[in-house]
Amino acid sequence: MEVVVESDRLNPQGMIVDFGMIKKVVNEFDHKMLNDTITNPTAEVIVAMLFTRLCDKGLAIKSVEVWESPDCSVRVCSE
Repeated sequence: MEVVVESDRLNPQGMIVDFGMIKKVVNEFDHKMLNDTITNPTAEVIVAMLFTRLCDKGLAIKSVEVWESPDCSVRVCSE
């Protein structure tokens, strides 16, 4: 998975985002049996869920990409 953040300014701590906040959202999916929690756990559904949850935290997310294999991925981008 790849998460891209973008902003034209830094926060008071000199960062665009605290990567710990991204990791908390990613950990909701990491090493989990997704078939047990998501009805249709396709890459498209997973990337949309990740993107929405990250954006809902107020993070400056430009895009999220998830790979199914080394040659196959899906990406959601902000407008």
